Amino acid sequence: MRRLLNYVFLGAVLTALFACSSEVTNPPMDLESFKAKVKVSKLWNESVGDGDEHFKLDLEPFISGPSVFTVDVNGEVSSLDKANGDEQWVIDLDTKISAGISGDSQRVYVLSFQGELISLDRTNGAEMWRTKLGSEALSVVDSDGFTVVVHTSDGRVYAFSAEDGTQRWRYDSATPVLSLRGTAQPLIVGDSVVVSFANGEVVGLSLRDGIKLWEVSLAQARGRTELERLIDADGSLGFDRGRLYAVAYQGELKAIDLATGSEVWAQALSSYTGVAISNDLAVVSTAQGEVVAYGKDDAKEAWWNKRLMYRRLGQVAILEDYALVSDFEGYIHFLDLQDGSFAARIRPDSDGVMGRMKVVENTLYVYTRSGDLYAYQLKR
Repeated sequence: MRRLLNYVFLGAVLTALFACSSEVTNPPMDLESFKAKVKVSKLWNESVGDGDEHFKLDLEPFISGPSVFTVDVNGEVSSLDKANGDEQWVIDLDTKISAGISGDSQRVYVLSFQGELISLDRTNGAEMWRTKLGSEALSVVDSDGFTVVVHTSDGRVYAFSAEDGTQRWRYDSATPVLSLRGTAQPLIVGDSVVVSFANGEVVGLSLRDGIKLWEVSLAQARGRTELERLIDADGSLGFDRGRLYAVAYQGELKAIDLATGSEVWAQALSSYTGVAISNDLAVVSTAQGEVVAYGKDDAKEAWWNKRLMYRRLGQVAILEDYALVSDFEGYIHFLDLQDGSFAARIRPDSDGVMGRMKVVENTLYVYTRSGDLYAYQLKR
């Protein structure tokens, strides 16, 4: 708990610094009006807990099979029918939660402030096992059904048996003095797992034993003060056709060959949200509030939208022909993937979006800070 509060405090300090700077020189851009190109239809919305206005955690939902799973900061875990939002089951773990929910074909996993990984039966919420971590985790885990991989806030990566929670291996990274609040979610691809760290490195590990296969630097610390030298790679990784896409704060966006760790291309870019992948583009929201798209294969700039500057954007999600990004006022902006122009805008909750928006098939799921889950589809 003490370490988590330190991270929360650091996040508050950085937010205050950026906010003070914005109030003086970089106020959030006003939203411009436009003619909508597409209609966004709400399928349903349901209350799924108390929300999170205090810690500002990334409590993203998990969508799998016929269900969507959520967890709130107080440990209420819910399973809903993803088609209509009807409740399938709900349990109360009676423990504070530090990250969103994830899972595999048999289980869902949640993480507590006390540094525990808790496994639940996805059919009824019954606890299957729990294990103690060396520190709390601020991002969701990844699991292939056999191995569960967790990235903790002290820069360690743990692998556990999905069956009984037995630890299989641990990998330690170098942790900088100062970093952004949060940790990047591990990404399991085949027999390897990829993790990006607060020191600006992205590392490929063997899923079987945790041996390092390769590493690539996304950022190098520069400047005289610790704040000037601040780098981090907390954002989500993108993957498509053997290539990994990763970006760092005050660093670069890189395409990396997963098998060898060799760099395919790089573009200077600062982002703390990660990369979204469409059919032919890698799309990123920058730390300054721009949304930029590059060709996945050639790194050629496709478009650059600067009409949301300093609006503290979340991670981009891709829904059909549109890139979606939320801002600090709770608006979700739909940008045309052809040219980056505005196509639609919705505002499910003025308190904002909690964690990553999720797209499954043709449906967008949005978990808001007020504790409501929304499902949307595009209507032509």
